Amino acid sequence: MGHPVPIREEPRLSLVTVYCVLSFWRDRHKLAAGKVQQFATLEPALKAARVQARRSPSVVVFSISGCAELDSWSAPHVLAVHGEVPEMSQSPGYLV
Repeated sequence: MGHPVPIREEPRLSLVTVYCVLSFWRDRHKLAAGKVQQFATLEPALKAARVQARRSPSVVVFSISGCAELDSWSAPHVLAVHGEVPEMSQSPGYLV
């Protein structure tokens, strides 16, 4: 009998939650989305949002969960809002 062939295990996909801070700015009297900041935990995201709220008219903190390897993500879950925020369902590209 020969040597046993090792059975390879399927790589396990890791599910993660990312906490995001999205600031909005005024552009010709309309709100325009800025860059999204990403955090591994909620506390730093909320802290960053408080700082951003001093400089921008609105800030949204949201989380998404999913698998980075498959680039598959859940719908965003809004956790905190500061200021006037565009209607998300009517503003494609913001949080949808």
